[in-house]
Formats: sequence, structure tokens, C-alpha cells
Amino acid sequence: MRRAFIIAFVLSGMALTACGGRRPPRQPGDQLDFGIRMAREGLWSEAYFRFQQAAGAGERDPRVLNNLAVAAEALGRFDEALEHYRRALEVAPGNREIKENYDRFVSFYDSFRDRTEDAEETAGEEREDSVESPEDRGGGGTS
Repeated sequence: MRRAFIIAFVLSGMALTACGGRRPPRQPGDQLDFGIRMAREGLWSEAYFRFQQAAGAGERDPRVLNNLAVAAEALGRFDEALEHYRRALEVAPGNREIKENYDRFVSFYDSFRDRTEDAEETAGEEREDSVESPEDRGGGGTS
């Protein structure tokens, strides 16, 4: 009986170690803290999920909104990032950190959109050039 207890204790300790000793957060503040830890570890999907949990229904905490924006940006969800930054600035227009993050992001996002639009235009032109007319194929006339 004692041996079974020891084995169970060791296995539960191993399970906690495998999970990094992390317990699922319950409160919005815990969700935010956990999300920040996940972001620092580069686990952006988990961080984004935790920030969403911290935001809850109708939450307007500018730190949470800013963190949602940063995580969305890291995940390549640029339209979502822009929306989160804008909401954060609506809630806290005087917050310097959010303003700096927003300005940095908009600068990047504008150049990203310009490059994307240029690439799409170039691809469209190449597709148009590759379409052959009947005359190009030697057809178009009667023999």
C-alpha cells in the first residue's frame, strides 16, 4: 500500500514537471500574467488565447487590448492587431506605450500592405502575359 502511494506521488510530480509546474489560470489577472509568460516563451497562440480570456466579455483593459494586439501581430493576424491597437487607444488615448506600439505597427503594416499589393499586381500582370491568343498558338486562320 505504501509503495503504491509512493509511485502515485512520484508520477504526479512527474506530471507537474512535464507541464512546467503551470496550473491553468482562473482569474482575468491570472490569465493576463499567464499570457505574458507564454509570450515571453514565444508561445504566441497560447498567449493570444490567454489574453482573450483575460479580456472576457466587454473588458476594456488597455493592457489586455495592447497585449492582444502584440500577440495578433506576432501571429501574422495583422488586421486583428490593428483593430486591437485602435481599441486600446480608444480606451487609453494618452498611454505612451500603446501609442508607440501602434505607431511602430502602422509603419510596418503600411509597408507590408504596399509590398503585398505590388506583388499581387506583378502576379496579375504575369498571368495576363502568359495567356495566349489563338494567333499566338498558330490558330485563328483557316487552312
